[in-house]
Amino acid sequence: LQEFALARTFAQSNASFSNHLALGTASKVVQSLADELIVQKEGKRISLLDAQRLLLHLRRNAREASRLSLLGKTSLSQSQIWEKLSEAMDNNGLRGVATGVASAGRYRVLSGVEMLSLYVSDLERASELLEVRSTRAFANIQIFEERKNVVYFDARTEGSIRWASPIQTWLELANGASREQEAAEELERLLKNGHGDELF
Repeated sequence: LQEFALARTFAQSNASFSNHLALGTASKVVQSLADELIVQKEGKRISLLDAQRLLLHLRRNAREASRLSLLGKTSLSQSQIWEKLSEAMDNNGLRGVATGVASAGRYRVLSGVEMLSLYVSDLERASELLEVRSTRAFANIQIFEERKNVVYFDARTEGSIRWASPIQTWLELANGASREQEAAEELERLLKNGHGDELF
């Protein structure tokens, strides 16, 4: 429930690039969800009443952003890419996470996604770090610049790899082509049944 509520907070508030969410902002979102009978507040306890409507709200509030992007080719392997990104995230403040579509295979709902696609907080720095040369011919990586927190929220870490959250993955798949939408339906079923964390 916390994941859903906070994800909606970021989507609605257009939150700036930050690692923290103000308690007041979270409280307003929870109250809004309670007013809409999506959650129920009982003292300090919050219970989810209508998962379907909550997912519908999330999808409606997810805006397709116009982002700077780079499609290209790198000679680095995926393990080298993640090692370099991980080091930069630890030491230089660069943020990076796989996109939802790139993360879908990790959640076992979509296979055959070969090109690595990433969100990064600084496109220029990341492209230099990952030695990406802009080209459409035999491209093997696509990088999107995203400075706001929403795509990085609740990312799942596996070694040096950072996968998009199940919610971010679902949102991207649900707004994709028919194959992605079918995968989104399977992921939605798992999320509504409370199995989101078991996927990882």
